[in-house]
Amino acid sequence: MTANRKTVLIVDDEWAICELLADHLRDTNLRVISANNADEFREKAFSERPDLILLDIMLGNSNGVDVYNRLLAGGLDKNIPVIFMSALADGHPQDHAVQGRHYALYSKPFDTDNLVREIHSFVGA
Repeated sequence: MTANRKTVLIVDDEWAICELLADHLRDTNLRVISANNADEFREKAFSERPDLILLDIMLGNSNGVDVYNRLLAGGLDKNIPVIFMSALADGHPQDHAVQGRHYALYSKPFDTDNLVREIHSFVGA
């Protein structure tokens, strides 16, 4: 375990998705923290200072994008890359991580291996 491991914050109201992704990411030497609602997202985004946020757009009774925008207005670092996930994204073009871009969109269900590769391309791990 190295001190400079990158941290990924997974924000999804479906615990099974958090666990599935966390297991895959930990296997690739990333530090993983999870949040299952808007309040946990807010708390962990500021206390843990993640290197990347993996964010479900439909976050229970909240809109993940709205919560994210409120966090940005409250001082969250706008340079933290965010990968949005949504079952409603199907049919939309998938953005891929490229140098200088801080956002991507993934459709649920997703290919876990491709998503993990994308996360690594964003955080440089």
